[in-house]
Amino acid sequence: MSNPELFILAEQIAREQQGKLAKLESKRCDHLLFVMICIIPLTLLGTPVILVAGAHYLQIFLPIAVAALIALIVSFIFTFLAMDKSYRKKAKHDFMYALAGAMGLDYRRGGFITLGDLYDHHVLPPYAQSQSEEGFAGQHNEIDYAFQDFSIASVARLHWFDFRSWRFSPQFYALAVRIQLGRKLDHHTILMPNFMAHGFLKMAVNEKFHRFEDIDLVFSKFKKRYTILSTDQVEARYVFDPAMMERIMALDDLLGSNWLEISFRGREMVIIAGQVQNHFEVGHLFNPINVLTIEKTLLQLEKLKMSVRLLALNPHTGLGSFIGRKGN
Repeated sequence: MSNPELFILAEQIAREQQGKLAKLESKRCDHLLFVMICIIPLTLLGTPVILVAGAHYLQIFLPIAVAALIALIVSFIFTFLAMDKSYRKKAKHDFMYALAGAMGLDYRRGGFITLGDLYDHHVLPPYAQSQSEEGFAGQHNEIDYAFQDFSIASVARLHWFDFRSWRFSPQFYALAVRIQLGRKLDHHTILMPNFMAHGFLKMAVNEKFHRFEDIDLVFSKFKKRYTILSTDQVEARYVFDPAMMERIMALDDLLGSNWLEISFRGREMVIIAGQVQNHFEVGHLFNPINVLTIEKTLLQLEKLKMSVRLLALNPHTGLGSFIGRKGN
């Protein structure tokens, strides 16, 4: 769909969901009113009272007063976040099914993919905590697929020393796409960004993929961006034919990912596209749900559907060329 078509669809959904929109807006206003009448005045009045009282009596009480002030501010923040989370949960429950249905997709809170499903694909950085959020499933050219967003707290991918508590960054946000293949692969082939196969991270890669060979492809433009590892040279070159390499570069550009890993294993193709923020957020206390909010989520869904279409997979030719049939 083009942007104008998605905007028209967003207007239609907004009209059909007027009752839910009104209830959500009332809930949002009630939450904000509570924040403005109760929490903010309490914080503003409590700040000088605590500090003055602490300084008036004994200087020794001043640190206690500062600690009380910090506790008050933290309580305000957590109360606001809890109310916002409650509102967003209600908004997603009311709207995601409608948005998914309008795009020809199935929706499931918590997703259709578990991180355990991705474990044997070796495409995730190690993590201590994880959270899967909105998930969608559909079909294109008789090929089933699912995608969802998730976040993990990542740690170093090292096995020769225990760095499990050492994190590269506070959190890793990504989109996961799981696609059925038209044939069963006998071996395992992985694409990863070049920065993972050079310098410090090369130790982690070599240790984790000690059974994999480095596949030297002739497409220089592709080689500048990605490293291919596989347990079989012949099958890897079957998977990464010139057409597939072109599609993957276009896919990377379409998703705007800062971290792209792809695994071909068994009857599955799994894509992990690192993102800078969560997707499919339709509600926030400071942002009422309207046509533009709905359109933004529809655009995200359409981009993920387009990424599947872009790969041109179908059950009749395995990983081969597009057969020209229209699908979702």
